[in-house]
Amino acid sequence: MSEIFKNWPRFDGLAAWPKLSPEEQAEIGALALELVVASRGMDVAYCSGLEEAPVARPFLSAATFLNDQLEDAVGDAIAGAVPAFDDALSDAITSTAPAIASPTASSS
Repeated sequence: MSEIFKNWPRFDGLAAWPKLSPEEQAEIGALALELVVASRGMDVAYCSGLEEAPVARPFLSAATFLNDQLEDAVGDAIAGAVPAFDDALSDAITSTAPAIASPTASSS
């Protein structure tokens, strides 16, 4: 299966970061920090056996919300900073879809 993905485009976040505006960097950075804090709260609740307890719900809600916000912010920023990436990813997905659907199909 890994052979299927070898020609997919690689996204280099380190190269893309300087292409983002300071506002985009600030928004993405803040959302990423907040998401990690929410995730850590979920981890603590899980490790304490409280993942189903009401105390864990705010962390799960925050992580879900922040993940969506971060995905939107990064998607918007990347579309402007690295527009060819979405096209390359779409092409890779389209060209490998038949092989993924049928893993026994040969990749030539």
